[in-house]
Amino acid sequence: MLKKRKDKKVQIAHTDSKSQKRKSIQVTDKRFWAKNETAIEEAPPVETRFPSFVEELKTRTELAEARLQEKLESLKRDNESLRNRLQKDTEKRLEREKVSLLKDFLEIVDNFELALDSTVSSNDFRALQKGVELNLKLFHRKLEFLGLEPIEPLGEAFDPEIAEAVALIPVDKLEQDQKVIEVIQKGYRKDKILLRAARVNVGNYGEKKKD
Repeated sequence: MLKKRKDKKVQIAHTDSKSQKRKSIQVTDKRFWAKNETAIEEAPPVETRFPSFVEELKTRTELAEARLQEKLESLKRDNESLRNRLQKDTEKRLEREKVSLLKDFLEIVDNFELALDSTVSSNDFRALQKGVELNLKLFHRKLEFLGLEPIEPLGEAFDPEIAEAVALIPVDKLEQDQKVIEVIQKGYRKDKILLRAARVNVGNYGEKKKD
């Protein structure tokens, strides 16, 4: 009986020894993120690696885009330069045309001055009239040379596209109805562009003339 008690005590002691050994075992976590909670966030990003042919294609694409952008910038500069050059050429051409036009009219001014001088010395108004008529013909020739065309629709059917009716005049003849019977002021056009409509009186058949 005494032997059984000793054996039981030995067994209890052995069990207590194992429990103490288990309690003394400590596990150490050597993972780097377990020591520092922010280690994952602070870790450098993993560089993405592509296959060699993808890298080559990517490089070629970037190079082509750079060359295209450079070409576009060059074309933009060329267009700007061309536009400025054309504008300057146009301004110079218009200035030359103005000078040429002014030279043509100087002859007319000279003729008017000569006509006026002749009337002062001789009081010959007939000579003045003749001088004015010659100058007017010269002026018309120069305008025709510039492409200016007079509009004189006398006797023609009234056309509102080129003429402005000032008044309706009663007429006795049917063939004069809605026809231009008088031109008060000439019209002018250049290359089918109307510069000024003619001012005219239009016949109106059937209306009685007022006394």
